[in-house]
Order: sequence, then structure tokens, then C-alpha cells
Amino acid sequence: MENQPVYKNKEAINFLISMFEKMKADTPLTVLLSSAAGRIQMVGIRSNVSISGFSEQNRKKTGNLGKLAKKKGSVLFYGDKQPDFCLIVKHNGKANVFVLNEFTVTRTGVAGSVLHINSTKWKRAKTIDIYLSNHFSGDNVVAFFTQYLIPKINDGEMISRTGKWVSKKVFDRDLDRDEAERRSIAHAAEKPEEESIRTMVIGGNIEKIEYISNTAGKDEFNVIKVYQQSFPTSLEFKEMMIEFDTFGKEIGARQAESSYVYLIGTHFRAPSNLIIIRHRKREE
Repeated sequence: MENQPVYKNKEAINFLISMFEKMKADTPLTVLLSSAAGRIQMVGIRSNVSISGFSEQNRKKTGNLGKLAKKKGSVLFYGDKQPDFCLIVKHNGKANVFVLNEFTVTRTGVAGSVLHINSTKWKRAKTIDIYLSNHFSGDNVVAFFTQYLIPKINDGEMISRTGKWVSKKVFDRDLDRDEAERRSIAHAAEKPEEESIRTMVIGGNIEKIEYISNTAGKDEFNVIKVYQQSFPTSLEFKEMMIEFDTFGKEIGARQAESSYVYLIGTHFRAPSNLIIIRHRKREE
């Protein structure tokens, strides 16, 4: 999404409240906490996220938020007056609390499905990305792939194979190919019931993956090097989008917990434009 408004401070709080009031309490979401340098510090899969209104002065005085006065969706109000607000991310039994002051919020990602929250006041993280769907794109998608998915694949905690993806959705022929591919994935994210993307497995198990950014002489391309039966294959692409923590799309894999790494801008003759990941250990 382009030209999205940037909400600041009080306006940002009102925007977040309006979003979280629509969510059911304890809705599982994926949350990424990142440093100022863009290094992912926490991947909160199936985290519970809520907004809490409270009095910071009362919290410091009594040591707690106070008595819960009202609950609407994933927004909690403590006491009669709530001059302060915080974001609470519960993951693996631990609550991470971020006081919401001097911060900004922007909607990014596929179909605006990512809440990008930024603050220089937090010690735990500088940015928080809350994914309202299981489609990942934008600034953090490569970091998530390289820092979270690749280590699990290389360590054998997840099985991965190469594949191909095509869209059954037809767009205006005036669009360039890269934009048509982006819109295809965005359409699939917005209307999953249409199953508008078709995938197929075309390679054996991947033993190892390497990610290479902006190869010499081809600055517009990134490269994923996959090793299958110890033989390396290089996949050049311009952009990636990830459908994370979903069910398998292929026949016989409908119940398999899976993720799909869509490569955008690959060559027409590229051997693959998809990495299919199953969330189970690789058998040696």
C-alpha cells in the first residue's frame, strides 16, 4: 500500500484502539520486535496482543494497573480514567509491555495487513510489526526469512522444497509483470476463499539455503541459493512475499502446517519461483 498516513501519539492511540476493538480477545497474531538496525529480536508466533488504558501515576503508586473497568475486543480499560495506554504482547507465557508515548503507527504490507509501530523510547525494541494476516511483505520480510526461516531449514527443524506458483487471477495487460505478481498475491490474501494461487512442488528436499543480496553487476536482483542433493541452484528475484503458518495448498498436503515464500520478478525460465516449507522436522 502506498501513501499510507502516519499516525502520531494521541492520534496513533485512537487508531490502534479502533483496530483492536474490532478483534476478538486473545486473537493469535504474529509479532516481530526489531532493533533500530532492523535486526529481529523476537518472533512472537501466535502471540496475544492487547491495548490497555490505565493511569501510569496510579500504577506507580499501587504497583498494578488497577481494576478492570471495561473490555471491548482486545482493548482493556483499567479504572474510570485512562490517561495512559500501553501495548501488551503475550508470547510463551511472558508479557512484554510497551508504554505508548512518542510513537508512530503506519499500515504497511499486503492489503495494509501490517501495523508498523515505531518508537525511540522503548528499550526492548525500536519497532513492532503486528501482522493482522499470515501474509508478510515489506521491510521485514527478508529479515524474517533470513533470521528465522533459513536457520530452521538449515538445522532440519523444517522441511523445504522448491516449487512453482501461478495466479489464476487475470489483471490488466498494461501492468508490468512484477506488479501483476504483487497484485496476485494481494488478491489471494484478501480473498483466500477463491484459492486464486496455484502451487506445485518440483524439487526434492532442500539441504541448505543461502541468501545473497544485490549480487555484483545485477543490483536489482537478490539471490537464493538452494542445495538439493548437494547440488546448488541459484534463484534470482527482485522481491519476496511470505504466506506464513498456513495449511498446505497441494493435494495430499491440505493438513500440513506450511509456509510459502513467493519470489517476484524471477526470469521466465527460472527453475523455480517458490520455496515451500513444511513445519516439521526433516528426516535424515
